[in-house]
Amino acid sequence: GTLALQPLLAERLTRQFAAAILETAVAGERLSLVIDRLGGQLAIGLDRPRAIQALSERRLFDDRGQTGTRFALRLVQGLSAMVGGRLDIAPDRLVLLLPLTR
Repeated sequence: GTLALQPLLAERLTRQFAAAILETAVAGERLSLVIDRLGGQLAIGLDRPRAIQALSERRLFDDRGQTGTRFALRLVQGLSAMVGGRLDIAPDRLVLLLPLTR
C-alpha cells in the first residue's frame, strides 16, 4: 500500500522525526533505522542515541536540556496523530507509525 497522507506531509514528518533524534547523537555514534509494515501502517524506527536512552517518555517531552528535540518530537507526535498515525516511545528506539491505504 501507499501512504494514506499527502506525500509532502509524509516527507516533512519523517524528516522532522529523524532530525529530532539525530540532533542528540554524537559523532561516531551508530544508530539503526528500521522500516517495516505493521498491519495497515508504515513503521519507521530509529534507535535512541545515548543522550536520550535513559529518558522516560515524560522526561523526553519535558527535558529542558533538549529543547529542539522536545519541540520536534511533540510536533511529530501531534501531526502524526492528526493523520491517523502515532509516535511510539520505546526504551531503545522511537517509532513513527504512518497509515497506509488499504
